[in-house]
Amino acid sequence: MVPPNSTILYVEDDLDDQVIFRECVGKVRPDIVCEFATGGLDAIDKLTQALVEPVCIFIDVNMPVMNGNQLLKAIKANPSLAHIPCFMLSTSTNRKDIDLALAAGAEKYLVKPAVYIDFENILQETLQNVEN
Repeated sequence: MVPPNSTILYVEDDLDDQVIFRECVGKVRPDIVCEFATGGLDAIDKLTQALVEPVCIFIDVNMPVMNGNQLLKAIKANPSLAHIPCFMLSTSTNRKDIDLALAAGAEKYLVKPAVYIDFENILQETLQNVEN
């Protein structure tokens, strides 16, 4: 379980999705601080400069410049970051996409639901099962 007052990082290029994520986390775990990176390169900068020290990272798969799988590989290749649990988020249900993310080191591949309450439920379950 994510401890109280912990920070999580969501890497997402869509600002609307960031707002929805923050609202959902706020409903299920108001004690958690949400930080955001607008893409893979922004996330790497924030993580390597210790501007954010998350207990887990949620990563959107489909982003420009550095996609989610490329970011995941970079995180897992960095010894100071590799221990951070990473969860991939995507609207894709393609088995190839899921297998690729899991092979790269994702803890879990989460499909973004179309219904707000379903997203809350997915986040609540995921945050309860994070091991630190």
